[in-house]
Amino acid sequence: PKADATANMLLAVGLETGVVATAGHGASELRMWVPTAPCVYVAQPTVMPLTLRATALAAHPTGYAIAIGGSRGEVLVLRDAVEPHSGGFSDHWHHTPVSALHFGAGGNALMSGAGEGVVCLWSLVDFAMEKLRTKVGGAIHALAAAGDAPQLAVAPTGRGSLVLLDMAERRATRRRDGVHWSAAHPCTDVTVCDWMGTPAVMLTGLPDVLRVFDPRANDTLHALTVTPNLETVARPPTVGVKHVAALRRGHVMVTFEEAADLALPAVLRWWRWDASRREYQEDQCVYAPHEEEPLVALLALGDDAVITVSATSAKCWTPLVNAETKSSTAVAAPSAALMRTKAHCVSAVNSTPGRPFTAAALSADGAVAFIAEEDTVVCFNVASAADSSRPWPRVLELPQPFTAEPIRRVEMVGTSVVAATASVVFAVALVPGSRPVELFRGHVLSACGIAGGDVAIAASKDKGEAHLHRVSTTGAVAGSPVPISSDAVSVRAFDESTVAVVSRSRGLRLTKAPVEGGDSVVDAPAAVAPSPAPADKRAAATARPTTRGLAAFFRAAAIAEPDAAEDPQAVYAARQRTAAAEEWLTQCIGAGEAPSAPGVGVVLDGYLAALVAQPTGETAAMASAAIGA
Repeated sequence: PKADATANMLLAVGLETGVVATAGHGASELRMWVPTAPCVYVAQPTVMPLTLRATALAAHPTGYAIAIGGSRGEVLVLRDAVEPHSGGFSDHWHHTPVSALHFGAGGNALMSGAGEGVVCLWSLVDFAMEKLRTKVGGAIHALAAAGDAPQLAVAPTGRGSLVLLDMAERRATRRRDGVHWSAAHPCTDVTVCDWMGTPAVMLTGLPDVLRVFDPRANDTLHALTVTPNLETVARPPTVGVKHVAALRRGHVMVTFEEAADLALPAVLRWWRWDASRREYQEDQCVYAPHEEEPLVALLALGDDAVITVSATSAKCWTPLVNAETKSSTAVAAPSAALMRTKAHCVSAVNSTPGRPFTAAALSADGAVAFIAEEDTVVCFNVASAADSSRPWPRVLELPQPFTAEPIRRVEMVGTSVVAATASVVFAVALVPGSRPVELFRGHVLSACGIAGGDVAIAASKDKGEAHLHRVSTTGAVAGSPVPISSDAVSVRAFDESTVAVVSRSRGLRLTKAPVEGGDSVVDAPAAVAPSPAPADKRAAATARPTTRGLAAFFRAAAIAEPDAAEDPQAVYAARQRTAAAEEWLTQCIGAGEAPSAPGVGVVLDGYLAALVAQPTGETAAMASAAIGA
């Protein structure tokens, strides 16, 4: 045949019989060659017209049967390639083009796969059909089985995955996922978590799948497939996990999913880990948790509750555990914590009319929620949000004078609240008498808190080359900028020295955080600096506290040791103050224990108490009301 006629051909070959069948993709004609002797074929094939447009072919391994899949989901089986008109059977269950065919079970059954992600098992004896749900998500690209082994390998299209089905138990037993994803569907965000004892990241925004990835080993730990199970839809919709929260060290997952192709309601879904099958089982779901609004944030609150934030409201969801499972929940069995439960909204709070919520974060102890109302961060007391149905008290508002742009990212770093807009990153310390500090100005891509109480800022000055900057919460430059991809969409601290960067073109990359004490300078206004910089690098190194966990508390109050040659008495006095401070720190945090920051409730109490100590008009009224709340 001519070259242009074989550019897009389907081919099937019988393993023992040597039967060869070909058809053009989308063509309505089948060509078959039957050998007259081993490896001896006639020149002219047998041509048979078809009533369908072929999209898949398969040949029987030991017989002369040929299977053809059609563009409208048809499945046609010719019993004998030697006598094509001797009969066969056809059926139509798939609603999308058949993409994979395979003869299995010793040649007594035919398996077909299409865009629904369901394997149909057709019996060649009584022509009965059985559906096998693979949970692979998306179209099935290939099917394969090893002889009479009761296992079937399924490869979904564009997922980089391989699923092994046990034909005896009719379920998926093993799954191997690739570590790459299609550039046409990049992940949009990353969440760092402790997944069953392994530091990992969860990639969101991918179609039909949530990947739990170990960037150190460069391997996928688990892939959670989410599908709408709409078998009658001609083209199943693409579902994406937009937000995720890991509870009980990954034994319970909460996902927020949205469909891209059809007008389906958003779903807030709980998953529990089944240790025997090593997979997540869907436990419960809530349709349209915020009606038609997309989520701004999904936050994990404790072991079971989550907080969802949309533009107009924030809600706390917790599962109802009945008497039978409440005792088992208290025991060390996190996988059974949500069995036979039903989630419901416990408490909620609404945004100020005309000022939508744009970002949210929780404090380390889960006592305070920092929710951005456009350009202002509002502190809500959520310590009892999961146990009480009362609206959350507004504890404090943190206005800032730098920009009127909506806040896109908020996070608590040490004792400061760091917020980022499209052009400004600023910090507000929860210390009496402190004022907002501008940390960076430019084209801000994302920001996150890192070790040492500093902030990593992904930004570019002119929307060109992007860099990862390191700035302290007081505005001081703490490291040399590190180049990153210019289309980065999110950054998250992975460990003390590494930052996870997600970009549209390169996917997930681990980047070393800028080293503290570098020579590069971030263009921040000098007027907002809280204190003058040390004169040289030696003084700068002395100014930094040795206790890294408490660096954010004492950075502004650090005193550089004077030159011994100029003023010996000042050096002696400075060293005495340092020794006294070290002794006081030891008494506060305990000898031999790791440094830790006080609870955010304690910090806010001190802040509000200082406001009441010197009341002036509206400030005193606001502080008194906040303390009462």
